[in-house]
Amino acid sequence: MPFIDCSTFERYDSAAAQLTELQGVEEALKVASTNAHRTKAELGRTTEQLASARARAGHHKMKIERCMNHTLLKHTAFQPGTWLTGGIGERIKRQQAKLSQKEAEASDLAAKARRLESQVGVLEANVTQLNGALARKQKSKEECSQLVEAVAAAHPTAALASMHEQQAQWARAVAAERQSVESVAQISAALKRAKAAYRQAERCLHQASSANTGAQFNNLLGGDSFGFELVEHVQQAQRNQLMGEARRRVHEGAQQMASIAPPPALVQRFPDLARLRQVHVPTVEQAGLGEGVLEIFGGDLGDAIAGFTAGSKISRSVGVVRQCITIVDGQERIALAAQQALQSAAHDADGVLQRITRDVAAEKRNIFEAVRARTCPMLPLAWQSQSQDGAVPVAVGSTLLYADPNLPTALPVVSGAGQHDGPMAVAIPIAVAVGVPA
Repeated sequence: MPFIDCSTFERYDSAAAQLTELQGVEEALKVASTNAHRTKAELGRTTEQLASARARAGHHKMKIERCMNHTLLKHTAFQPGTWLTGGIGERIKRQQAKLSQKEAEASDLAAKARRLESQVGVLEANVTQLNGALARKQKSKEECSQLVEAVAAAHPTAALASMHEQQAQWARAVAAERQSVESVAQISAALKRAKAAYRQAERCLHQASSANTGAQFNNLLGGDSFGFELVEHVQQAQRNQLMGEARRRVHEGAQQMASIAPPPALVQRFPDLARLRQVHVPTVEQAGLGEGVLEIFGGDLGDAIAGFTAGSKISRSVGVVRQCITIVDGQERIALAAQQALQSAAHDADGVLQRITRDVAAEKRNIFEAVRARTCPMLPLAWQSQSQDGAVPVAVGSTLLYADPNLPTALPVVSGAGQHDGPMAVAIPIAVAVGVPA
């Protein structure tokens, strides 16, 4: 157990003073990071524009050089495009004017790029400093919390012990409710996968019915035509394949249903969840040997009988699959109702836990203040930061940056209370570094 004396509270006051100095550092870092990102983006666009302007200037120089020194192209006769526009001389003048324009544009863009590069360096340095300040603030916050915890642990009270016990109980209750919510969520996911498999089976059966109808139509019109017979057999094969695929999808859905196992504790709270343990496996009938023999050896009449039989099987299978989908819909509603009730219970339990946690923190703070008053009655209260001339401090490194109230700035600072208190040096605005006020 650590020894508690006046130095403990002096350390706390020092850390609390650091926290006071660093109020608003999160907002300042957010603004500085945004400005740095925007300036980098602007620098990238300016660099691209500069490269384009220089490329166009080089293009115009090449044209001027060709018009002035090329063996053939320096003569108007070899450039028909200049015949009606004043000849080579006028073309050179136009190219020189365009070259001057692009060179001036490139010069302006180069100056802008240098200015933006300088600003990016300042902004990145500011972001780095603010990140360091944020790290120091977090460290000071942790130190204050650790000191309060140490004092409370060294001088526990019966009230604090009771609160800790309640806190542990409610923490276990919240964890149990969240685990129940997760269990029901997994059940709902399995039901969704099962229904998706059943719907895929239903689509396969509808496609099989369409293929069977097409085969019967070709059988009716084709007669002894080889082409119609070939198409008919292809459609019959597609029908049989789709019926087999529907059976596989049904088995996938049944496997998902079989994986559902609501915990007994949840079944006690929600008896309807017991219905989810029922697995419904629809029977998807297949085109068997009889239909195959009729289609091969029965001629057109055999094809018609086999097609009618297969169509009846498909229709019955579709009805059975739809019944399973309806059952799964009902089970999804049961799971959803249980999930919503559990989420509400978990939210309520979490609210109680948070209230107890706040009460624990308040009790520890009370213990800390009481021990402080007994141990060091003459020790002043926590250090209160005071800035000069109304400037708003934002700690960076070992100094604070203050915005000069006499200089213009476009960026407000957000204080710890959430109010706009005045200008802040975060990026482009000019600031002067001064020491921490005594």
